[in-house]
Amino acid sequence: MLKHDFRSGLLDISVFSIPLCRMNTQQSIDRRDFIKRTSLITGSLCLSPLIATAGKSDQFGKILPTRKLGKTGLDVTLYCVGGHHVGRNDHAFAEASIDRAIELGCRFFDTAEGYQRGESETRFGKFLSPKYREQVQILTKTRARTGEEAETHMKESLERLRTDYIDVYLMHSIDTVEDVDNRLNNGVLEAISNAKKKGIIKHIGFSGHKTPAANNHLINKKLPEIEVMLCPINVVDPSYLSFINDSVPVALENNVGVLAMKSIAGGGLIGVTPVWGRDRMQERESIIPDRLSIKEAHQFALSYPVSSLVAGHDTLEQLEANIATAKNATKLSEEQRMELIARVADIGAEGFHEHYKA
Repeated sequence: MLKHDFRSGLLDISVFSIPLCRMNTQQSIDRRDFIKRTSLITGSLCLSPLIATAGKSDQFGKILPTRKLGKTGLDVTLYCVGGHHVGRNDHAFAEASIDRAIELGCRFFDTAEGYQRGESETRFGKFLSPKYREQVQILTKTRARTGEEAETHMKESLERLRTDYIDVYLMHSIDTVEDVDNRLNNGVLEAISNAKKKGIIKHIGFSGHKTPAANNHLINKKLPEIEVMLCPINVVDPSYLSFINDSVPVALENNVGVLAMKSIAGGGLIGVTPVWGRDRMQERESIIPDRLSIKEAHQFALSYPVSSLVAGHDTLEQLEANIATAKNATKLSEEQRMELIARVADIGAEGFHEHYKA
């Protein structure tokens, strides 16, 4: 196992074992193999980070720094408000969150038709669109498995969001290679593409957090409609079914913009007990703040060539801290990223804290 002396800060990764897929089989690797495994793209893609453009101003104040979102041509703020948390709290919290995010310079907002059965979109339609629609970019998603269902979801999302167009629309949570092919064969992308031709959808992409194989299968089809990928980017990811190592390079090679999510592993790193996914309802050990801080987790994600960090919050103080980290984000060095990965590699290799993966 990985040894770390927290008192001295010394790290010993000379020899340890990684349990694969939570089985008894072990693979012993030395330091050189570990570095190769966890930093496959630092020598090329990751050493060419996306350039952040200093924030401009609009009628609501100073805007956060922005990065280009792949081939979409969009400039998106480094922080994107996660809509799941906006939908699961009360209306007063949702309104306060949106207003405070705008005040602090955020102009990018994430939601999905599946969040609280549309309630998240409804909150944005009530508190975001009426006051801020022309100054913000809205991303929403569909879990549709057929073209007809996708058409229904788009219509309902537009109504709930109180807008006549959606900036970024994603096929939500592609799970497997078969799932990708089924959605395409059943007309999901065709329906969304037709909506784009009408100006209802501006840009198209997908989210995938179960296995890099599904994400890569879709990207490698080289469909011109696919412009954006939303996937997990966090310190434990490189040690188990890694999107950072396996999918991010493929996306960047195809000029597909990358959005980071699950920077604290869907709550796994703070001890949230998942109600879905692998090992659901089993308690997790919180490693924050003893082994890692929220700020470090977010800085880690923003140090990769991602366009924006999509993250949720349960208090306004959390929102403010998250946006402050994005506002002052500096790229961690390869050594700093490696130290963070190695610091939590013992739990990362088990995959237990990332319940959403296969």
